[in-house]
Amino acid sequence: RRVVGAMAQRIVLTLQARPQERPEAGVSYREEPRLALWRVALQLWRDHPALGIGLDAFQLGYPRHRSLEVWRVAGHRTPQNAHNELLQTLATQGAAGLLALVSRLARADESAAGAAAPASRPAVALVVAGAVLLPLEWALVLQPLRADRAARAAQVADLSRPGEGLPWLRRAVGLDPRRDLLWSRLGVSAYSLASLLPSGSQQAAFFDESRAAFERASALVPVNPYHHQNRARVLLEQALARPAAAQPGEVFAAFDQALGLDPLNPYLAVEAGRAALRLGDVARVRAAAERCRSSDDQYGACEWLLANLDISAGLAPAAPGGERERLLTQAGERLKRAAYLRWYEDDSAQALAASQGAAALITVGRLQEGKELAELAVYKDPRFADARYNLGKAWERLGDRGRAAQSY
Repeated sequence: RRVVGAMAQRIVLTLQARPQERPEAGVSYREEPRLALWRVALQLWRDHPALGIGLDAFQLGYPRHRSLEVWRVAGHRTPQNAHNELLQTLATQGAAGLLALVSRLARADESAAGAAAPASRPAVALVVAGAVLLPLEWALVLQPLRADRAARAAQVADLSRPGEGLPWLRRAVGLDPRRDLLWSRLGVSAYSLASLLPSGSQQAAFFDESRAAFERASALVPVNPYHHQNRARVLLEQALARPAAAQPGEVFAAFDQALGLDPLNPYLAVEAGRAALRLGDVARVRAAAERCRSSDDQYGACEWLLANLDISAGLAPAAPGGERERLLTQAGERLKRAAYLRWYEDDSAQALAASQGAAALITVGRLQEGKELAELAVYKDPRFADARYNLGKAWERLGDRGRAAQSY
């Protein structure tokens, strides 16, 4: 009774907690996102009150209820649990799981109070049970453990050279073919290796293997949006290859599946917009940018997408001189604004936006602004050669050849 009463009190206190609509000054970095996570957990329980969404499935149900508060702290990373044992139990196991947890804690409380331990089962019964369960143990425990060992070996091998872990991941999915995350890791490894190779049959073979792995992951857990996003990334490379091994429509369909499962994720919208940029679909780029803005208007990548449309139009051979300058000025101003918005620890993307903005503003003669953006790009990514080149060009046109030479 004491355990049940204490848990009931905790549930009431948790249900009464309500996050503010927007983070205010003085709200701690940890407190606000955690309250938002609890709100998602409660929503998942309301959606599946009896049995919950399923064990270890919090991260699969979370995207449909993604909140701006958590996004602004965690970015596109998806929380794997609710950071609250009671709410995690309710979300993943429902009322049945909560009752089981209460019952177990109540028995533990009775044992601590001096209740007698149950008599041990006869040894013969244990031996018989072990023999009966041995095949299940092999299939459900030992094989997955061997697969985990192979996956860890792949991780170590990739530290020495990208792609070295691919044979180990092939072994892992052979040992445990029902686990989607192993197939996803295989797809990432094959994709990374293909990206390092020149165009040709070997690169195409690795892209084929990556696509097949992501398709298998998507089939095993179709509600995981990142499986569809990863599949779209491979399809994009295949659509751009010559000869093409995929069609633009397949790329966009895969991104639409991902966004349908995680509609408020600005990162997925931006990834879809990047793909549309490379495929030259202006309407889809604009739609992706607007979708990104509607989710988080403080995310710099939303402006970055629109600025790249201006750059493409401004640098087109058919663009008249006056229109070219207008478009590049507009792009530079967009990129300057984007560079100082939120990038959620994606320093390389922020550096790219700042460097592109520097190049556009330098081209139209706004040298001081271009120099400042180039400095920001170098600060965010000191190894980014384009940023150092743009900084050198700005210093050169400002008349400081010494600093220009140092940047070059």
